[in-house]
Amino acid sequence: MHIHIFNPTCICLILTVCALDFGNAFRSCGGRCSLRYNQSYNCQCNIACPRYGNCCSDYVNLCQGSMQTTQAPTTTTIVPTTTTIPLTSTCLSRCGASFQPQYACQCNTACSSFKNCCPDFSRLCQGRTPERRTTRKTTTIKITAPLPPRKKVSVSDSELSRIITKMWDSDTNAAINGNDFRISVQSRTSFNNKQDKAPSRLFSTVGSHLLQRNTYKSMVALFDNYIPDTGRAERVSRTELQENQKFLDAILQTSVMKEAWRFLYEKGYSPGSSTLFRKQLNDIWFTLYSRQAGKQDSSGFEHVFVGEIKNGKVSGMHNWIRFYMLEKLGKLDYKGYRTQKLPHIIATQFTWNGKWKQVGTFFLGTSPEFEIGLYTICFLTRPNKLCTFNINKTRLKVQTFNVSYLRTKTVASAYPDV
Repeated sequence: MHIHIFNPTCICLILTVCALDFGNAFRSCGGRCSLRYNQSYNCQCNIACPRYGNCCSDYVNLCQGSMQTTQAPTTTTIVPTTTTIPLTSTCLSRCGASFQPQYACQCNTACSSFKNCCPDFSRLCQGRTPERRTTRKTTTIKITAPLPPRKKVSVSDSELSRIITKMWDSDTNAAINGNDFRISVQSRTSFNNKQDKAPSRLFSTVGSHLLQRNTYKSMVALFDNYIPDTGRAERVSRTELQENQKFLDAILQTSVMKEAWRFLYEKGYSPGSSTLFRKQLNDIWFTLYSRQAGKQDSSGFEHVFVGEIKNGKVSGMHNWIRFYMLEKLGKLDYKGYRTQKLPHIIATQFTWNGKWKQVGTFFLGTSPEFEIGLYTICFLTRPNKLCTFNINKTRLKVQTFNVSYLRTKTVASAYPDV
């Protein structure tokens, strides 16, 4: 008979090694490329992780360039890097890649603005067509039009969460903090405090490449079409009407707005005709109405995306690009933040042309199409109420208001609530 005597030291060693291997599985992308978000892991390995800043350290080497369109763990392909040149100081195989914080230099169109290009960026990358952004996936959505109208049904918070997260994850025009823009929140302020708690701008920089994208460019073209002061009638020229339509053209071509339209049609809130859906958006955002003295002095787009001056105070202005551009022109003075829910929302205090805004909230880094799509969904499904939803486990709220005296459904205001 053989008697086996186990050494306790060996057992401890084996357990320690197993624990280390198990812990490493939670910190590596080995066998996890393209898997959905899993909160039990310390880091993630999907296409959205660069935006959230929670990628595993080996995400770039194991996953980028090997992402599969079908997310199935059994078919994930891991492509090992074959280059012998350290990627930390070269653009070899990295031209057009999104911001990669683990590297000392970058190789995308924004690196010139942020002065962090690799030494060989000009030689290897400039003049080439950049690779598709890897932080978002592009989906093709086909809706045959016209489709028969559908009966309006109620929409649950979980349904809102699913569609809004889907729009968020498909937003290829989303800007990434640290890559496409950088902010400096500085000190916190309070409601009645009018001291300047922020000596510097909120936006330290925004990459010029971002404003050349079609939806951003067409939105910015609308900013100078409005008279800031309420009580003065807006005169909309033919050119300005064309600019409105150009903006709608741009956003309606995006996956984000196609997702929004499909959802609203299926729930009975929007028509199945692309022409009629476009008209619905135009009515919601560009119908003129009176905010003061009976004058046709306002619209949903002007109030939410441009801002107004009413009774000597700033009203509206809930768009981060508008905020940045006024800061850059020296017309807006950021005074500090009231609260923040990074990376998504910030509530600020500021003056615009010397007029005070005690609290102004807006999303950070969201594209024009995402904001129009999100606000439109909340406006139609939760009019004059809080619209509550989750984006990848983060609880967010949007408040919208309708112009009550108009027959057409028209936005009076829409903004993130904190």
